[in-house]
Amino acid sequence: MSVLKADCNWEDFEKAYGSYASWAIWNKPEKNDEKGTSNIDGRAIFTETNFKTLINGKWVFVGLNASGEANDYPWSSFHKEGSMDYKLRYALQNSVYEGSYITDVIKGKVDHKIKASNSKDVIDWLHNNKDVLERNINSLKVELGCFDGEPTLIAMGDSVYEILVEYMGTGYRVMKIPHYSGFYNKETYRAKVLASLDGSFSMDFLICCYFGQSKDLINAAIDRAYVDMAAHTMKDLPNYVEKWEYRYNASMIIKNRLIKYPDGKTYKDWHEEVVIEIIRVYPKSKLKYGQAQKWLNMTVKYLYTLSTLVGIEDNRLISVKSFLSQTSANDYYPPVDSYVLAGAGIKGVTWSTLNKDRYDACVERFDSDMDFLWELKYWEEFVKEYGKPDKKSYSYYRSKKEEENVPGWIE
Repeated sequence: MSVLKADCNWEDFEKAYGSYASWAIWNKPEKNDEKGTSNIDGRAIFTETNFKTLINGKWVFVGLNASGEANDYPWSSFHKEGSMDYKLRYALQNSVYEGSYITDVIKGKVDHKIKASNSKDVIDWLHNNKDVLERNINSLKVELGCFDGEPTLIAMGDSVYEILVEYMGTGYRVMKIPHYSGFYNKETYRAKVLASLDGSFSMDFLICCYFGQSKDLINAAIDRAYVDMAAHTMKDLPNYVEKWEYRYNASMIIKNRLIKYPDGKTYKDWHEEVVIEIIRVYPKSKLKYGQAQKWLNMTVKYLYTLSTLVGIEDNRLISVKSFLSQTSANDYYPPVDSYVLAGAGIKGVTWSTLNKDRYDACVERFDSDMDFLWELKYWEEFVKEYGKPDKKSYSYYRSKKEEENVPGWIE
């Protein structure tokens, strides 16, 4: 299977980028080389073997700029004898990332007065020469556009990560690892790289299992919040075309208001306005205040939870970073539903039919400690205590067996 798109000629690609980029393929160091610095040169690999059978386009490792001159053969970058490239080799060999593409944001030389190996000096220079950075970003987009599919970008260092998130964060999944020039031995560096990458992919897997996808966390939060709200309360809209149109329009309101936050308002005022806007999307009386507040409050709850798991700097949260950084758990409201009402000791109230006055009256009955984090902390206990068990489910069957203290077949 080709790494490049069908309309991207390999010879042209090598001619354009072979002097600046490379692939995560290296020979192994010599057996008696305990430090692991030997055989880093890639001349034999890239000129004498069919290395294209060893490469993949799933991941692209991105550095800031070349710290020195490339050698005189294609793909010689990141294979320089006497450099720290051996640590990158040690980190990626015998892993799923072996064979990945490696490139830099800045192609060619920076100003001759700048030390190319000093990333701080390079970044400071780029801040004053935005045109150079933007020109190279456009070139990088063309370069990555040659790949068949959408590779995950792995920034090597904080500076590169910030650049990729700012300029390419809406089109690519961007992850971060330490740069191999850091003060680590090769064993520590490999451990840090694999922990960062494998841990992130594992988290993405779990997020996908619950939300259905992990690429667009904002839409994932809004969509899952709708399901939580609508599962048992939105059955009176039989026309699915209209139903989905209402849902889509309301979802866009939530998303746009999150992106534009604070828009000169306090969180309380913002929250109330968004709830009202959601209700107005729907035909009269088809969506109540109780339903709209749960949709919005669950969306905020999911975004808060996701930001604590993947980090507020994750590029998938970039458009709501302002919202997340200017608000906190102290501002948010618990999503009022049957579990929360039961946990607060409020009986005889159907959350989905609440109008604003009745919703406010319920919230006023909450004790001072019954806030957003209270609901987050005790939600699992609420489910166990107030949820209706499915007597046909395996979890119910298992709980009954455990109550009977049945050992099963374990001896």
